[in-house]
Amino acid sequence: MKKFTIVAVFLISICCRCSTSVSGGTSDTSNIRFAAVMHESDGRFAAGASVRLRSSDYLSATNGISLLVSATSRETVTNDSGYFCLDNLAAGSYSIEINNRTTAASLLRFVIDSDKETVTSAKDTLSDTLKPYALVNGHVEINKGDNSQYYCQIYGLERTVEIDSSGNFAFTDLPQGEYRVRIVSLDTVLTPSTEHTISVSSGTTTEIPFASWRFSKRCVLNTSETGANVCGTVTGFPVLVRLDSSNFDFSTAASNGSDIRFTSPEGKELPCEIERWDSDAESAQLWVAVDTVNGNDNSQYILMFWGNAQVSDGVMSSAVFDTSRGFQGTWHMSDLTSGTAGDATGNRQSGSLTNVASVAGIAGFAGSFDGASSYISLDSTTDGALDFAANSDFTISAWVCADSFPYDQFIIGKGNYQYHIKIKESQWFFACFAADSTDGWQRTNYPVTAKTWQHVTGVRQGEKQYLYVDGTCVDSTIDFLASDSLVTAIVSDVEFGRKNDPQSNEYQYFNGKIDEICFSNKSRNADWIMLSFMNQKSDGKLVEIK
Repeated sequence: MKKFTIVAVFLISICCRCSTSVSGGTSDTSNIRFAAVMHESDGRFAAGASVRLRSSDYLSATNGISLLVSATSRETVTNDSGYFCLDNLAAGSYSIEINNRTTAASLLRFVIDSDKETVTSAKDTLSDTLKPYALVNGHVEINKGDNSQYYCQIYGLERTVEIDSSGNFAFTDLPQGEYRVRIVSLDTVLTPSTEHTISVSSGTTTEIPFASWRFSKRCVLNTSETGANVCGTVTGFPVLVRLDSSNFDFSTAASNGSDIRFTSPEGKELPCEIERWDSDAESAQLWVAVDTVNGNDNSQYILMFWGNAQVSDGVMSSAVFDTSRGFQGTWHMSDLTSGTAGDATGNRQSGSLTNVASVAGIAGFAGSFDGASSYISLDSTTDGALDFAANSDFTISAWVCADSFPYDQFIIGKGNYQYHIKIKESQWFFACFAADSTDGWQRTNYPVTAKTWQHVTGVRQGEKQYLYVDGTCVDSTIDFLASDSLVTAIVSDVEFGRKNDPQSNEYQYFNGKIDEICFSNKSRNADWIMLSFMNQKSDGKLVEIK
C-alpha cells in the first residue's frame, strides 16, 4: 500500500462538510476523518448505500463465540450525492464496505499511522465505483457424529455465515478484494480456527481451498534484522519448518503427519516433504518449496493446514528439491536406520552405508562417522547429475561437526581428482582439480571449529571459487597446489566420509557427524547461502509459527 501525507490534507479539506469542523494539520487523531463519494456502475451517485467501517481485526458475532470486543465499528449511509464521512477515527487499520444491498459493493482499506499525521491507503483516490458482487463457496468435511455448529467469518467485515449440516457455506454479496477468513466451531473456540487468505473478483465465484482442514497457522518468513537478516530476494527456496510442543499440538494431526499441507497466502498448494515426524516425541522437521522469499521482510508468510482424517499423504519431496531448480542431490540423513541414505531429489541417488550410525543432527538425524571405517557410497555416480565439468557452475554444502582432526579427513566429494570438501591442517578446504598441463588443485580454505556444527558450502562459478562457512563467504582467493606428477583424468563415485581414490589406500576417513548434504548444478549466491544457514541452524531465525 502507498503511504502519502497529502491524503490527510485532502481528507480534511473535503470533510469540512461534516458537522464538526477540523483544524488543518492537527496532530489529534480523534479529528482524523475519512470521506468518499461513491458511484454506481452506470455513473449515478450511489445514494442510500450502507457504509460499514470495521477495524481490520474485527470479527462479527456468532452465538456463543468470543470476539474482539475492542474492535472499532461504525455504520452510516451515503447521501443523495453518494457521499459519506466518518470522523473521530483513532490510529489503526480499517476496512470500509460500501454496499447498495442489491447487486454491488466496494471495499476501501486504509491505515491511520500512529504518528497522527498520515493516512496509508490502498487507493490513491477518495472516489470509487460499486462493482457487482463476488461470490465465495466452501465445503468442510464434518465427521460423522460431530454435532458442532461451524461458522465461517471474514476479518474486517460484518460477515459470519453458518456452515450447514452437509458442510457447505457461501458468501453471496462480497465486494472485490483480498480477505482473511476463518472457520470456527462453537465447541472449540480457543484453538480451532482454520485461517485462509483469498482473493475474490467482481462477478466471479471463488472456492476456499483447504476448508476441510480443521486447523491452521501462519508460518511467517522473517528476513528482517530480527529474523534471518537477509536483504536480497531468494527464489525457489526449500524452507525448513520445525514443529515441537511449543508451536504445534501433535494430537490434532495424523500420527504420521500425512494431513499436513502448506499454501501460499493466495491458496496455492506448496510442495512439502516430511523429513521426520515423531508424534510421541512431539518433534517434526518438514521442508516446503517457496517460490519467492522476500528480502528484509517480516510480514511474508505461508499457511500450514492440518486436521483432516479423510486425506492421503501429500508428501512431494522431489517437487521440493526439484532438479529443474538446480537440485541434483539432497540427503537429509534421517533415514539411515533403513540401511540407506535416501536422495530427496528426483534423481534418487541413494547411498549405501558402511559402519555409519544414526545420531541426533541439525535437522532430524545425522550420520556419525568413526574416523576409521565409516563412509557412504553413491554407486554409479561416476557419470550423471553429479559429474560436474571443470569450470562449470555448481554448489555443494553440508552441515558438519568434526570431533577431532589430527590428520586429513574427507567430508564429501567426487574422489581426489574432481571436487571435494575436506579437512586438512585444521582447515576446511573446498578443492577442484584442474587436469591440464599444470595438474593440481584449486583451493579455498578456512579454519575448522572442533565439536561444533558448521554449515560448509563450496561454490564454483566458472573460473571463480568461493568457500562459505556459517553463511559467510570466508575465502574467494584460489590457492593452487600442484600435483606431484601429471595425472590422467580419474573419475570416481561420490562418497561421504572418506576419499574415494582407487590409486591410493589413504582413504582419509572422517571423524564426526554430517547432516543435510546438498548438491546443485547452480552457483548459489550469498543471499541463498545465508538464508540456508539462518533457516537451518538449531535456533533457526527464518520461520516464526503463529
